[in-house]
Amino acid sequence: MDRSSVNGFTILEIFFAILIISISAIVIGFFTRNSVDNYSTAQQSELAYTCGEEKLSDLKAAPLPVSGNDQCIVDNYTFTREWTVASNSAPRNVVVNVNWVMMGKTRTIKVYGVLK
Repeated sequence: MDRSSVNGFTILEIFFAILIISISAIVIGFFTRNSVDNYSTAQQSELAYTCGEEKLSDLKAAPLPVSGNDQCIVDNYTFTREWTVASNSAPRNVVVNVNWVMMGKTRTIKVYGVLK
């Protein structure tokens, strides 16, 4: 029987097809995981910023705000807030640092404001 008349794939062609599919699956998995991690980071950053804005709003409403710290819990995430109120200027500058731990790393967002 002549080889050119046989239909089908050789073992080498099948091997390369499986290799290409495997590499593609690994690459797609890597990018999917990166996307999920980035989404989670963005979500927690937004929540942290909201906690900082909330504290800034509380300080603006307080009669005599002073520096301090506390915790903010939103959607089962715990954020530590530390704020510093400058006392040497007429419009008092405020910096609210919001810290949280994500994937073993401490993250920080700073929210700036002015108290009149």
